[in-house]
Amino acid sequence: MQTLRIAVLSVFLAVPLAAGQPPAPAPVPPSTQPAAAPPPATVPDQLARLNQTLEHIAQLLERQNDGQKLDLLLRRVEVGSRRVSSLEQQLDKAQSDKRSMEDTSFRMRSQLAAMKTRVEGLSPDEQAANQSTFEAGMKNMEDEAKLADLRVQQATQRVLDLQGELDGQKQDLQALQNLLDRKLQGQ
Repeated sequence: MQTLRIAVLSVFLAVPLAAGQPPAPAPVPPSTQPAAAPPPATVPDQLARLNQTLEHIAQLLERQNDGQKLDLLLRRVEVGSRRVSSLEQQLDKAQSDKRSMEDTSFRMRSQLAAMKTRVEGLSPDEQAANQSTFEAGMKNMEDEAKLADLRVQQATQRVLDLQGELDGQKQDLQALQNLLDRKLQGQ
């Protein structure tokens, strides 16, 4: 803040000097009159001090800009972490759904095999008498088993898609974390 005051004061002093006019003396209360005033600074000296002040301001602004860039990078890391966490939860649910669908498919296939075994164990007369019922029941169970298998395939694809997306997000997050670490070590 003091540097800013000096810069502003230097500008006000430099403008009249640059225009060829001497600076107006600042009013000094009579009780605080200095015994001897320091010699007035020359224009090159004032311009040199002004240049130093402006360079200092530029350095401060550059540091502030670097801080803002680090803050933005940190926020990107936080967002990436939340995205990875969300994908991990989705993947866990998809894997659970897939296991459930695999169990359903297995039960359907087991029931179908048990029904075929029962039908084969019947006498030819019983098979002939109930053939249309057995065929309809077996057709229905085969259709349900195929549907269960299709759902397992879809669930497997969903798990693979989520795993790929999660791996990509983890790589992006790791790259951001490495960049953040390098930036922090550079300061």
